[in-house]
Amino acid sequence: MHPVIIMYILLAPSASLFIYFKHKFAGQKGLKKIVPIVFKALSTGIILFTAIYWTKIAPESVRTYANLITAGLALGLAGDMAICFNIYPGMFFFGLGHIAYIIAELKVSEKVLWSIPVFIVLCLLVLTSYKISKLKIIKRKMTIPIIIYTIIILSMLSLAITIPFSIICSGIILLLGAVFFTASDSMLAINNIMSLGGQEGYNNLKRKMILGSYNNKLDVVCLYFYFIGQSLFAVSIYFMG
Repeated sequence: MHPVIIMYILLAPSASLFIYFKHKFAGQKGLKKIVPIVFKALSTGIILFTAIYWTKIAPESVRTYANLITAGLALGLAGDMAICFNIYPGMFFFGLGHIAYIIAELKVSEKVLWSIPVFIVLCLLVLTSYKISKLKIIKRKMTIPIIIYTIIILSMLSLAITIPFSIICSGIILLLGAVFFTASDSMLAINNIMSLGGQEGYNNLKRKMILGSYNNKLDVVCLYFYFIGQSLFAVSIYFMG
């Protein structure tokens, strides 16, 4: 059986159980709070250890790229655990993970300069969407961390867009991973840290976060997109070799 298929056979039930228990035990304490965390760690761990294995058997020519992607996945696992308790260390680890992805992309992209206009366009699109939607960050102290994180992830996505012009197969896989991850983060922001503005909007979202009654359908899509994105980063190592 193809090794990529094996990874997804292991990942699909683990990720699904995490999402199920996360919603079932939302707002609970004790063991019920730990169960979804265990399945979340297991899901990301499956991706990480698969990437480690593929890195070990990868040709020497792509070993640096593979090591950097694996480092990004390891930091993602750290972020997965940290964000369960506090969003700030979670954002920190994920930001570092994206930086590892950026360095990996710089190693393989032959069109790095193309990413500059792409980055500018993406920033303008994000800013325009933010203004049109009238969304607001619910806590002012989160503004600077979110801006920094957004710049990092858009840089990662901009570089990923240039890679298929250098390496077709693995480049497309990496680009898809970057798109899924960015989409997941966008949905996470809308679902958890953004409001339609005003005190009433802030209070409503705060109550939903405390009770765990946020938009579950959006959260399900967000989480599946996250696991798909991370897994595609790992798969890019396999096809890079």
